[in-house]
Amino acid sequence: MKRTIFYLAMIVAVTCSCGSNRAPGDANNMADTSLTAAKVQQMAREAYVHCFPIFENYKGIYFYGVLQTSPKYAPMNTITKETKLYSPDDKLVVSPNNDTYYSTGILDVRAAPVIIKVPESKNRYYVIQLVDMVTNNFAYIGVNTTGTAPGIYAVTGPDFTGRLPDSVKEIKSPSGFLVFAGRTAVNAENQADIAKAKQLQELYQVGPVSKFFPGFPSQKADTPNFPPIKKQTIPMNSFLTE
Repeated sequence: MKRTIFYLAMIVAVTCSCGSNRAPGDANNMADTSLTAAKVQQMAREAYVHCFPIFENYKGIYFYGVLQTSPKYAPMNTITKETKLYSPDDKLVVSPNNDTYYSTGILDVRAAPVIIKVPESKNRYYVIQLVDMVTNNFAYIGVNTTGTAPGIYAVTGPDFTGRLPDSVKEIKSPSGFLVFAGRTAVNAENQADIAKAKQLQELYQVGPVSKFFPGFPSQKADTPNFPPIKKQTIPMNSFLTE
């Protein structure tokens, strides 16, 4: 564990020193880069706290959109509509709520926009949360943000400058990959309410722009070499206290 802390701190130290404008022989510079045990541990803590949410977000992307043997896997730019409530056994995302049906997907907007279509929803709460690669919730679609009317949205990548169909609203993603996390409110103790929630959920649509607008062909980006995630992890409390 101490070796892990040391390596993380060294990475931070090297990164910080690269931005320094002091001469290598400057005495003040030598004092700033000296590392005590306490300083190393503090730097490692800060690096861990900064990177942990990003890793957790990538874990969701990996198990929902990359690892084909995962029970949650679905191809990118598609939507999975779950009609069961999450429980404490669902650990692939952090603290899911259990009073909504989840509709999830991993979107790849590097080469072409992805369309999200939502129906009218006057009497039921729903929200679609869009999360970039560094865990920023950069946009929401739903009754509290975009209203209860039906809508068509085009999620575009950070470098997109092309033309979009006239009928869609653009949502610019800060990253080429993003998480689509939809929630539909449901009273699981009422069969009539369950049926209505499922009916609304079935109307959500996601796909490449060419799926809905044939005049806008979709290009395909190269598949990156996603780093695999192993089951062995370091408990955060242990890391911060050792």
